[in-house]
Amino acid sequence: MRKFVFIISVFFLVSCSQQGNDTSGSVEETRVSLEEIKTDLKKSTRSIFYNMFLPCEMIYLFQKGGVKYNPQLINPPRKYNSYITNNKKAMNLGVYGVDFGYIKLHNQYEYLKEYAESINRLARELGIPDEHVMNVMKYFKEEKPNNDSLFSLTCQLYEITDSYLNQSERQSTAALIIFGGWIEALYITTNLTPDPLNQELMNRVASQKYSLSSMISLLKMYQDDLLITNYLVVLTKLKAIYDQVEIIYDDKNQIDIDTVNKFISTYNSKISISPDQYLQIRDMIFKIREHIIN
Repeated sequence: MRKFVFIISVFFLVSCSQQGNDTSGSVEETRVSLEEIKTDLKKSTRSIFYNMFLPCEMIYLFQKGGVKYNPQLINPPRKYNSYITNNKKAMNLGVYGVDFGYIKLHNQYEYLKEYAESINRLARELGIPDEHVMNVMKYFKEEKPNNDSLFSLTCQLYEITDSYLNQSERQSTAALIIFGGWIEALYITTNLTPDPLNQELMNRVASQKYSLSSMISLLKMYQDDLLITNYLVVLTKLKAIYDQVEIIYDDKNQIDIDTVNKFISTYNSKISISPDQYLQIRDMIFKIREHIIN
């Protein structure tokens, strides 16, 4: 699975704000900094770096044997016509990417093309040059499209969209795409089964505790946008609930450090989340998602 280009970290944001564009730091300084992060991580059991995935690749959250496809969970593809502002278009571009992955996971191939078309139209309306979406649009003209190829092309479009938005200094739009996809993934996950307290799904939702902190850090960079400020208020309330969830790493060898990509991963964790905490998270995710898609 390809990793989304946004790798968010408390350390990275702080160091950037302090150093600006200074890239003169030595390898030794980097090594020391990573050792300090490792020490802090062991003490606080907080994930410093969190890897965000392309919206259409977040299907890993939904993978649970025996769960049937539920078309009521996803945003109707033709609803994209109702999104007027660029912020709404961006968030729902993220939503549709996750929906696309959910459909692909359940082999509902007859719906893939319609969702891919909505994704492409929103990308175009956000100002992504035609040459970047031409390959996917051309693919729609085939009589018998290969759906695995369609999935791959659509995920490539997300990569291209993110790259273009960042190069054209529209990072806030790219951030909203991530935000919309993240909320949609959690919304679908919390509604996968009739059992609202399925322990496996509760743990998967709880594991997003650190990605929420990353999301807040990312959106804070663009809080001059009133819409983003409003979402930050809600996400801060969501974080207050997540702060009660415990994720403990017991194994002293549970930390992997990638000094090339500046990525720290953790494993062998013990998750403790109560039914009440989970239901509070689920209800708040539902409200945020309703605001995004309507």
